[in-house]
Amino acid sequence: MADNPLVSPQDANFVHQATSGAVAEVMMGQLAVERATGDAARNLGQMMVADHGRKDHELDQILQSLSLQPATKPRPEQLAQYQELQNAPANHFDGTYGRIFVEEHQWMISVFEREIASGQNPALKSFAARTLPLVKEHLAMAEKIVLAHPR
Repeated sequence: MADNPLVSPQDANFVHQATSGAVAEVMMGQLAVERATGDAARNLGQMMVADHGRKDHELDQILQSLSLQPATKPRPEQLAQYQELQNAPANHFDGTYGRIFVEEHQWMISVFEREIASGQNPALKSFAARTLPLVKEHLAMAEKIVLAHPR
């Protein structure tokens, strides 16, 4: 990606972080749909799968126009989070999902804010600006799950 004249190193980093994050969030969302014991965590999992379906399609269109490929797997730390979630006992699943989700979305917000501030490609910057409010909405939902399931 770094060799593509249409994107800066910041843009290439954003693409990698955003798309690997999307893969992880869909994986964890699907797991939440299957294993969550409460409606809030299950609904958030369903929302993640649905929202990423729409937003990932939008980003894929941009990436195609820039001759870029999205990441196809999560980052190693996201895989570790997924494994932690898989191994969580049923009575701790929702709280674990909420906590991991909060950590991931706080980090993802910084990724999107960095692209908005420092990205060079107008299409990627615009996507980041349009998507950031949704990422923040997801974070607020996850924070409510954490409050409802203290450690």
